[in-house]
Amino acid sequence: MKRYSQSSRYSLRGLFALLLITSLASLGHAAENAESTKVAPDEVPNIITPNGDGINDQFVLHSSKGAHMVFSLFTRDGSLVYTGEGAHIVFDGLNDRGDELSAGTYFYTLEDASDTYEEKHGVLYISRGKMKDLGQ
Repeated sequence: MKRYSQSSRYSLRGLFALLLITSLASLGHAAENAESTKVAPDEVPNIITPNGDGINDQFVLHSSKGAHMVFSLFTRDGSLVYTGEGAHIVFDGLNDRGDELSAGTYFYTLEDASDTYEEKHGVLYISRGKMKDLGQ
């Protein structure tokens, strides 16, 4: 029996309904399987250089569908240092108290309270040097 594989890529964000129809002509029937998948908002950058030079000083997460997102940033030991919520989140390298976060590696989660997008998680590096010092 042959097996087939299909993958799909989406350039738009949001909730998509997928319908898979398979047919076995030799058996004289077709089967349907419906499934939903969620596509995440714009990618979260992996580096930010909040040094006041106007280049890469902040990043913005924006949901075009108005989804209520929760962006949480953690230190390497798991301490929560920043939380941003809403459909429009701006992160500029400051913690929840408004203090500058130290240069280094942080971990993030991006959740969606409205269940429009899949949860994302990853690594964010904060550099306090100038972009030219980073070879860019």
